[in-house]
Amino acid sequence: MDESRPVIAVATVAVLIVSGAIAYYCRGAGEFANFSSILGLGVSVFGFGITIWTLLQTQDIAREAQRKIQAAADHAEQLVNRSHEQARRGMDLIRREISRSVHDSLASLLRRLLDSAEQGNWHRALLCAELSPGLAGRLAEVAWISPEESIQLRGWADDLRDLEGFIRNNRMAGQAGGLGRGHGDLIRRLIGRLEAMEARSLGGAMGVENAT
Repeated sequence: MDESRPVIAVATVAVLIVSGAIAYYCRGAGEFANFSSILGLGVSVFGFGITIWTLLQTQDIAREAQRKIQAAADHAEQLVNRSHEQARRGMDLIRREISRSVHDSLASLLRRLLDSAEQGNWHRALLCAELSPGLAGRLAEVAWISPEESIQLRGWADDLRDLEGFIRNNRMAGQAGGLGRGHGDLIRRLIGRLEAMEARSLGGAMGVENAT
């Protein structure tokens, strides 16, 4: 409550009482002591006090309304920020799941390529070799891959394209034999590296899910 209100109230009542007293005791003393004039002055002062009081009440109501509006706005902002954070975490999880699917598909294709080559099924080996470079390139762009791994994956994509060309130009052309020199070791090395990436990715995903 504004501390000026009691002062205004007391001053207004005091002026009214003094005006009334003056008007009563001096009612016959002449023109300046006219009873109605002095009493009217007191009523005017009283009305002025009431007006000031009303203005102060209005200011209080306005301040309280402003406080509630600000509180509501702050609460709404907190809700919006919380929703944005939850949406961001959800999108992070979705992107991670998509990246994991690409990772798993690449690892599966490399294993099938290796098995197909060992079995002499070059049609299937060629199909796996055709699809693998694109998946390696997509995996190189995901957020949880380090810059060094991204560069390495792009290099692997080039190596896999070379392997595709080898299978197409040699084994599909009827030349006997298995994979070219170093091709088998390359595929096994890629599979091992992908397994290490998967282990790190799963650890990061658990951290995101716990934070959510």
